Amino acid sequence: FSLGGQETSSETIANTAPARVVITFWANGFTIQIGEEIELRAYDQNTNFLQSLMKGEVPMDLAQKIGRREVSVDLKDCKTETYVPPPQFFTGDGQTVGSSSSSGVVVDAPANVVVDES
Repeated sequence: FSLGGQETSSETIANTAPARVVITFWANGFTIQIGEEIELRAYDQNTNFLQSLMKGEVPMDLAQKIGRREVSVDLKDCKTETYVPPPQFFTGDGQTVGSSSSSGVVVDAPANVVVDES
């Protein structure tokens, strides 16, 4: 899409889907979920954020995270529940146990090995 008239310069804006943000209110604070990222915030330390939401505005720090994209904000009320972060699963690299390949696997033998030469 292009913005601007014939006499003004145009700015090209990418045709992207709106950013989806889910804000859930809990007994122990509220979470902001953008994609897979979930951030827990305290009510008393985010009064400006909450006031912007009450006015129907996108809070400034949320707008900065999303950038110049359209945003869809969903609000959920779970105030009777306490937010518990999801479990963190191992995301690093590992070795396969029982692999027939010996690449990358080092086994140290005990220092006091006796070899029977018979």
